Amino acid sequence: MAWKFVQEHWQELYDRYEGGFLLSRLVKSTTEMFASEEAAKEVEEFFSERTPPSAERALKQSLENVRLNSKWLTRESSKIGAWLKEKGY
Repeated sequence: MAWKFVQEHWQELYDRYEGGFLLSRLVKSTTEMFASEEAAKEVEEFFSERTPPSAERALKQSLENVRLNSKWLTRESSKIGAWLKEKGY
């Protein structure tokens, strides 16, 4: 929901926090929790022409985390599924 809000209100948020550390924190906190390559591509596409210089590093770090999460989930999903099944979930 937060990511959708940022997408829909980006210009207002950008105008309000431009150049400040809050914009960088906003970018990172609303994007780094994803765990799929599709989500990484969506974030990249959205920010392809919108990335403010103050948030460029945060965006790169966030995309790296999303891709790491995706790889981890792909690698470990069968183990997690087996563990959940063993625990009765």
